[in-house]
Amino acid sequence: MKAIFWVFLYGLLPFLAFSALRWRSKARQWLPGFEVFVKAWKNLSFGKRFRLWIATYFPVLCLLLAIASWSCGLWIAKPVARWKPLPVKERRIVLVNDLSASMQGTGEERLRQAVLAFLNTLLHDPNRENVRLGVVEFSGTAKVLLPLVKIADSSGITSEIRKKRLIELLSSMGTSDPAMGDGTELGEGLWAGLELIVRYGRRNDPLLSERWQRLKQTLLRSSLSQPAVEQLRDQLGTHADSVLVAFTDGFVEGEKLSSAAVFSVAKALGVRTYFLSVEAVPDVLAHSVDRAIGHLSVENVATLETLYREIASREARPSSRRSLETDVTQRKQAVWLGLAFFFLGMGYRWRKGVYVP
Repeated sequence: MKAIFWVFLYGLLPFLAFSALRWRSKARQWLPGFEVFVKAWKNLSFGKRFRLWIATYFPVLCLLLAIASWSCGLWIAKPVARWKPLPVKERRIVLVNDLSASMQGTGEERLRQAVLAFLNTLLHDPNRENVRLGVVEFSGTAKVLLPLVKIADSSGITSEIRKKRLIELLSSMGTSDPAMGDGTELGEGLWAGLELIVRYGRRNDPLLSERWQRLKQTLLRSSLSQPAVEQLRDQLGTHADSVLVAFTDGFVEGEKLSSAAVFSVAKALGVRTYFLSVEAVPDVLAHSVDRAIGHLSVENVATLETLYREIASREARPSSRRSLETDVTQRKQAVWLGLAFFFLGMGYRWRKGVYVP
């Protein structure tokens, strides 16, 4: 409708100009002066005036209708660009938990309750069917407690069984595994969590495996330069729908793998990162993550659970990103073009005087 309005609006200008010229030429042809023409026009009967108006302006009206209908045909059939929400993608969330010797007792129990609260929040989220959860434990080394798995599906029975197994698995989380050794190697835990995200579904990709191992060897020797960090997304892909949540009760000097460097890699790949710490968060780490919270007390279980629930609620939401797509309306131009030729033909025949009363 907007196209028709503008066509008629712009078509009105030549219509008025044409009318002025027609009136001027008619006045010169019929009578020696305009005043005499006006007097003669007033003396005409209403019927003659009406027929004169129709004979003069109907061809112009037909021409405008033809242009309008042809323009409408093109406007309706042309591609239209519009913003459209992207399909909801899976959310991949990995928890990296410090289960070193210093967390034994109350610390590990409070952390276990916070992780279960995190899971419970995800399970009650409307978007739970699009969420995958993974859990990594670390002390002297890192261990994957839970690979990235879907926490729910459309089947109610299957979801209940899966929920029960997840709760049992996360409830078994503790510091009693001697195979992980002593220490607090946060960098190793972060690397194992990031590997779950980056290599998910591509474990057998030899090229990705080679690049991943080469990157780790580089980080073990030295830190990456800024240009090298910026090139990681081209080599390892983008992971904007993934989240890494890390918790530790302390830091050690001389890490095998720099936790700040791993956070920088995650940030370069688009992974959102949260870092929760009992101690104050060093500046180098605070600048490498999206959100860092220090001075937490594992004794205050309410605060820890609230933080984990807040993160779960925020990150389970589907992405609101949009893309610009081109949509072509599948309407035929035949009707509109037919009307255009019809009005042109009518105007031509009328102008020739065939239908003039």
